[in-house]
Amino acid sequence: MALPYPLNRGINILVPVLFILTGTTFGLYTFLHLLFVERKPSLAFNYSHWRDQSFTRIWTWFGPLVAKADLATVPSLAGVAEGGVLDLGYA
Repeated sequence: MALPYPLNRGINILVPVLFILTGTTFGLYTFLHLLFVERKPSLAFNYSHWRDQSFTRIWTWFGPLVAKADLATVPSLAGVAEGGVLDLGYA
């Protein structure tokens, strides 16, 4: 269902803002968790470790939501697919 122009435009503007806020929130949470809960300041200030931990937290939270949304989309797409199909997924 297509949304009317003003509503669609508003959503298109909000989506990047939500991604930035989500990344910032999970990043800050990860930093504070490493610093104060795990008491590992060397890991909190290690960018590679912090990035991996932050991404893991984000994907653990969003992964099930994305998978649930894909359950409705994938079967309908697979039914009309032609040619070579590459399925990238997780188990």
